[in-house]
Amino acid sequence: MEGLTPGRIVHYVNAGKHRAAVITHVWGDNGTVNLYIFPDGSHPLENITPTSVAFDETGSTAYTWHWIEKA
Repeated sequence: MEGLTPGRIVHYVNAGKHRAAVITHVWGDNGTVNLYIFPDGSHPLENITPTSVAFDETGSTAYTWHWIEKA
């Protein structure tokens, strides 16, 4: 997948919310990645690091990631 590298900022979908995340590892060319989810203040001590997260272009499936929408 073009542009998919560690350090890129993406959105992670969880419980209907789109959370900012950074890619920490890329698994091959199919869009599967490991992420670090930035804390959003609702749980200040949380440290969420999901692994093997699949890509979902629509951004509507829980526990997937997608590119950030343009503002």
